Amino acid sequence: MLSECPINTTHLFALVFERAPIGMTIVSPDGNIQKVNQSLCHMFGYQTDELINQRFQSLTHPEDLDLNLDLFQQALDGVIDKYEMVKRFYHKSGRIVSVLLRTSLVRDDQGNPAFFISQLVDITEQKRYESQLKENEERYKSLIQNAPVAISALDLEGNFIEANPALEQMLGYSSQELKSMNFKDFVVPERVEVSMKMFEDSLREPLKFDQFYIKRLDGSIIDAVTVSSPIIVNGETIGVYYMIRDITQERQTEERMKNQEKLLLVGELAAGIAHEIRNPLTSLRGFIQLFELEETSDIKKSRYNIMRLEIDRINEIVSELLILAKPSQEQYNLRSITDMLDNVIVLLEAQANLKDIQIKKAFESELPFVNCNSGIKQVFINLLKNAMESMSDGGEIVVQATRIRDNICIQIKDQGGGISDEHLSKLGQPFFTTKETGTGLGLMVSQRIVQNHGGTLLIKSGPGEGTIVEITLPLPEDKRGNPVLTSLTV
Repeated sequence: MLSECPINTTHLFALVFERAPIGMTIVSPDGNIQKVNQSLCHMFGYQTDELINQRFQSLTHPEDLDLNLDLFQQALDGVIDKYEMVKRFYHKSGRIVSVLLRTSLVRDDQGNPAFFISQLVDITEQKRYESQLKENEERYKSLIQNAPVAISALDLEGNFIEANPALEQMLGYSSQELKSMNFKDFVVPERVEVSMKMFEDSLREPLKFDQFYIKRLDGSIIDAVTVSSPIIVNGETIGVYYMIRDITQERQTEERMKNQEKLLLVGELAAGIAHEIRNPLTSLRGFIQLFELEETSDIKKSRYNIMRLEIDRINEIVSELLILAKPSQEQYNLRSITDMLDNVIVLLEAQANLKDIQIKKAFESELPFVNCNSGIKQVFINLLKNAMESMSDGGEIVVQATRIRDNICIQIKDQGGGISDEHLSKLGQPFFTTKETGTGLGLMVSQRIVQNHGGTLLIKSGPGEGTIVEITLPLPEDKRGNPVLTSLTV
């Protein structure tokens, strides 16, 4: 039977201390290094004799010194027996070494502090990796938060997990509100099924381009194009990123350009045929009037009257075509918008009364004059007639005129049946009209006249909501570019 060999604990401790794969040091209560192992020397780049009797704190990074001294003192005061901290030291070469430091206080038989023994694990690479990870995360957040394009991250179910300020502004919701919502909440009902298919495809395709009609908080619909890319973590798809751009204005501009092209075609057509049509029309109308006067039969007189009215209608259309063919050569003068509106209202008031329609005025006092020609008066006549024709059951039309910065804004609000979104988008197109006997040229002519004055004409409406037509005309400027604010009568 083998006899038990006594273990020399002092020798064993020295062996473990010296051969430990991590740095180890013994420090006296006054902070001087008493013993170090080779792993610690390698960690800091010193020889053993260079470290012995050195102050342990002399190797410490200045920003970590106070915390270390505080813990060191607490141990000496008996508040704690050991502590752990992440601490930075200086390598002999001057570079910084990040260390996980575990320190324990050893006391003698009388309970007095004998020495501190510390274990030091080099975590420089780990800290560098964590720092790089944090930096990348901050860059990513900065990119997302400051991007001018709307960006969102959705999970596999289509729920929002991230939204940047540009998306908040686009949709009208806060980031916090969006995180409790699903992307289907913003899709117009008739497009939900198609949009779901697009979303599922985006989880599989590296880069996908789509077009969505998105519903905002205020109920308006925007036309948007999206670029999507799957979110892949550890080889697994966990969601999808969307970059969204609102192209509503671009679409509207495109439509306006198409309408302008149609206007040019109509203008060319008008220029080519208007004069040729007007001359024979004049002759035809004259002879029909003559036949009507000579005819004794009431039936034939009625027929001649219908023919004359139809010729007058053709002549009216030709006149509108001529306006489209070339801008009016009439001289522009400073005119009072409120005076022109008053004249138009007086002109149409009798017709309005017959239809049980009241025209109310809301004019801001002392409005500046606008540099315009009498074509603007024709615009007011066309728009008020349209408003009256939309109100078969009577009602109220409100005509407002106000100044907004360097513009005069005129609004004509009716209580008619309103216009559907489908028809609203087509208003102003050549020969499109919602009237049974209309040509669509009246509104087109009005738009052209307003555009020639540097203004804008907008129409807001909805089924059962009535219609608001808004005309904005710029105030004239002096030689320095400042608005002329005269309100003198002319």
